[in-house]
Amino acid sequence: MTDLQSSGELPPVATLSREQRRGVHCVWCSAALSVRTAVNLGAREIAVFGTTVQWFPRCCISCRDSHPE
Repeated sequence: MTDLQSSGELPPVATLSREQRRGVHCVWCSAALSVRTAVNLGAREIAVFGTTVQWFPRCCISCRDSHPE
């Protein structure tokens, strides 16, 4: 897995599937990810029920290349 730390734009969390929010699928194309194909997009903060929580989005290598942050 590679890391890409940035504050770039991601799809709205509310539009993502459970698997995308968990980092099991790419946040952009929904492709299944493995340790070899996942790119860590860094911790992000969102408000959930009045509390700030962190989530850890990931994407696939081809989406990383087509969505530069």
